[in-house]
Amino acid sequence: MGITTIVYKCDVCGREIQIAQNKKGLDTVGACVITNYCKGHLYPIGVKENVLQIPIPPPEKTGLEDWRQRKALHNFQQHTAQKVWTINTDLGSIASVQTFVYINEILTEMTPVSIEYPSVFQVIITWDVPYAGVAQCIARTTTSYSKESFEQPIVNDAYLPISINGELTIAVATPASVPVSIQINFLDPRTLLPSFSSILHFVAPPSFLSPWKQTNTAFVRTQLLSVHTFNIKELISTNTIANGSSFYFSLVGTTPLPYRSYYALLAKEPYTAEDKDPNHTIDLATVDHTADLPLGTQIDGVLYWLQSSFRLCYPPIKKFS
Repeated sequence: MGITTIVYKCDVCGREIQIAQNKKGLDTVGACVITNYCKGHLYPIGVKENVLQIPIPPPEKTGLEDWRQRKALHNFQQHTAQKVWTINTDLGSIASVQTFVYINEILTEMTPVSIEYPSVFQVIITWDVPYAGVAQCIARTTTSYSKESFEQPIVNDAYLPISINGELTIAVATPASVPVSIQINFLDPRTLLPSFSSILHFVAPPSFLSPWKQTNTAFVRTQLLSVHTFNIKELISTNTIANGSSFYFSLVGTTPLPYRSYYALLAKEPYTAEDKDPNHTIDLATVDHTADLPLGTQIDGVLYWLQSSFRLCYPPIKKFS
């Protein structure tokens, strides 16, 4: 003995579902119940008679990805008095935190000295004196991330190294005798929040490790520029900078670099002195902290840059001295 079903289709995800006809009243079907978190509405497209009462899953829709339910609340208990509470939330988003400490065995709400977010999965709370207590972490966004989604970053052919043999080589619009210092700013690959900044003090003449060694000055885009280097790999290896961290350059602080004043000099494999690339360069002022697309990323101490943003140099870069 079968039943009568009505076939509904979603106007957003395009999937279909069969729902038993309501024989005692009106059929009240509205929002999509097929795809998790779909914003569409169901509308009837047909009727089927004498359908066996065996549930049939809807067919998969090509190119459609189900949303997974996010975790919204994480309760943390600090049983022993500590000045620093480290909370692993697994929320997948920056959390809003409420803190309660035990004062005379009574749980009292109190504001800590600081709350830091090393990642979307961790919160660090610092107190002026040791406390035991409770922290409630509440996800602030409807978009969450899983730890599985943060795999080891892969650099493909679209990215090419701009630091060679550990050395970042730049040409600047100042004499070689004038000290050159700019700031590099790294962003956390999970949150895209600032994670580390350092002032780079470049030296001239360029290091013997650079393909541009023995090039003290060069003509770049009709300008006579001095060539300097900095060992960026040593800086990264001595600090905790996650693989996949994007970066941008600025003057000391967050003041953007001026255009046509700081160029990265490039090379091709196998990156010897004969492999200098005189036909391309990078204006380091191209990307600042307001950019939506991070063009640079670091992997294992090497700075990579999006190849499509390389600028063609004409006339080609020419050594002057």
